Formats: sequence, C-alpha cells, structure tokens
Amino acid sequence: MTAATRLSRAAGLALGYLAGRFLDHPVRRRPVAAFEQAAAAVEDRTYADDANWGTVHTAGLVGGAAALGLVVEKLTRKRPLLHALATAAAAAAVLDGDADERPARSVVGALLWGGGFGIPGLLGYRAARSVADQLGNGDERYAEFGRSAVQLGEFVDWVPNQVTEKLSEATDAGDGTGADAQQVELGALALAAAVAIARSR
Repeated sequence: MTAATRLSRAAGLALGYLAGRFLDHPVRRRPVAAFEQAAAAVEDRTYADDANWGTVHTAGLVGGAAALGLVVEKLTRKRPLLHALATAAAAAAVLDGDADERPARSVVGALLWGGGFGIPGLLGYRAARSVADQLGNGDERYAEFGRSAVQLGEFVDWVPNQVTEKLSEATDAGDGTGADAQQVELGALALAAAVAIARSR
C-alpha cells in the first residue's frame, strides 16, 4: 500500500466521521437499513433451530459485506481521491444513530476496524454488529441460530470496548453520550487515522 493510499484512508475516515455528524441521519441510515432488511429476508429462508445453520447465515452476511468492501477497496486504492471518497461514504454509512444521542462505543469500533482494514473493515464490522443485534435480542427462537452472531459481535467489539473505556477515563467523558461522546469519538478517530497511516509501513 502506497503512502498516498494510507493517507487517503485516514482522510476518508475523517471525512466520513464529519459527514456522520452533520449529514441528515435518515439519508445515512439507508444503506444499513437496506442491509438489515436483506438480512431479515435471508433469515426467512435459512432459519433453523440449529447453531450450524446460524453460523452459515452469519458468515454469509458478514462475509458478503466485507467482500463488497474489498472489491471497492481494490478498485479505488490506486486513485487516492476516489479512495478517500469511497472510505468516507462507507464510514458515514456505518456510523450508528444520531450524533448527539449515540453512545461513543458504537462509533469507536467502526473507526478502529476502518483504520486497520479499510472499507472491508468498516462494512464487515457494521454487518457483524447488525446481525448480532438482530439475533442476540434474547428471543428464545435465536438461542441456537443466533449463537455465532452473538459471539462474533462480542469478538469484533472486544478491542473497541477496551479503547472506549480507556478514552472515557482519559477524557472524563461521563456516560459516553451526547457531547461527552464527541471527546471519545475524536480520540478514536485520531487513533484510527494513526493506525491507517502506520499499519502498512
């Protein structure tokens, strides 16, 4: 990966974060909403009270999202400006909820996975969280089918949760929502940008 591509990833994350804070929320939610609707439709055809089928379901959805991100990454990374814009669009799309209401930890994970793995990391992380939220809601129907999704959600969130806790302590960010969350999110953005720049050296 060239220096220009590393910088374009970092710039894209920053642009995407800013878009996530200022772009109208319903517009940004459309890609995630479309994915969640598709996931529900796939579930209607793949559901069985069986953990193995749940693993196949989860792997297919999350792997498909990450694969789409990989294609976009490969198509754009030799064009730094286009790569930055594609990264920004992906980052803005996967940020959770309203910027003034969401908990900081819902953003930290996307930024860190995006910093480390680019567009595949952004889309794969958000897909993993969406599937885990859909199948890990405590419904007995998903006790077996949703087991892999819940475990994957815990895995992808482990490092982000640790980072969120440390940043909250360092910035005295209170409950990690609203204005308090901005301090944690900005710290995570700086860390993700540093990872994006340094990772491929």
